[in-house]
Amino acid sequence: MIRAVTWETAHKDIEQQKSKKVVALKFKIAGVSYDKNRDNRGYFRDDAPPEIKALAKNLYDRTNPLWDKAMQYVNEPEFVYKIKQVSVQHGVQPRRAADGRERPRLTPNVSPREARTLGRE
Repeated sequence: MIRAVTWETAHKDIEQQKSKKVVALKFKIAGVSYDKNRDNRGYFRDDAPPEIKALAKNLYDRTNPLWDKAMQYVNEPEFVYKIKQVSVQHGVQPRRAADGRERPRLTPNVSPREARTLGRE
């Protein structure tokens, strides 16, 4: 059965999995993020009118009424996020404290076979 992913269905699924004590998979996601506008040294974008670009000569003087319009042309950072690698963390399962709360596992990533033997100790 296929269902649309909404807040309500997601939370229903989460509650069902919690009641059945389903252990979720853990993922490790590695990537990069950078500012797309990092090489733009000007305060205003290139498409700003000349009278607005002239305001960049003295950024501390905000008395000019053009500043209200000029704020639309400010060269703001635009971050790009790229995922480089995704891996499943085998053998990393949440541990429960005596009161039922989840505790982080402190052992390193191990294979499923090693995880089974670790649980016996």
